[in-house]
Amino acid sequence: MVAEHDRLFGKNKEVLNPYHYLSVIRKKARAYEQAKVIQDWNLPEIYTEYHRLIQAHLGSKSKGTREFIDILRLTEEYSVPTIARILKELDQKNRYSYQDVLSVLRYQTQCTTGTQYLADDILKELNIEHIHTTHLPLSEYDSLLVKGGEING
Repeated sequence: MVAEHDRLFGKNKEVLNPYHYLSVIRKKARAYEQAKVIQDWNLPEIYTEYHRLIQAHLGSKSKGTREFIDILRLTEEYSVPTIARILKELDQKNRYSYQDVLSVLRYQTQCTTGTQYLADDILKELNIEHIHTTHLPLSEYDSLLVKGGEING
């Protein structure tokens, strides 16, 4: 199966799913601007701006468009609003690449907040429940920088 669409009744109606066209448009990046499926796709304004900035950052319209299409492909899995939020965040940091978007996505989906303690039964099983650690004040690390009475910077 190549594609699946709901049946439309009536004349002069069409269903264009942009995700079906992205791989073809990526091969012919100069066709991006004229592609009807792209023109009809109501993306938030940040997408147009980010596309322009990637092209400027890479110094090539076609390379920038290919990289931007890779970002558009991410919207199928992560949603248009989620990627738009990331693009706004990256724009504020002057970071313009597919890898930057992917990095933020991975961080948001794979990183957890905080570190959980191991359960007591796991500690006993590993025979390390008796080991305790202490935390040194950060000022102790300054002594590592001192050489001959002066701080090496």
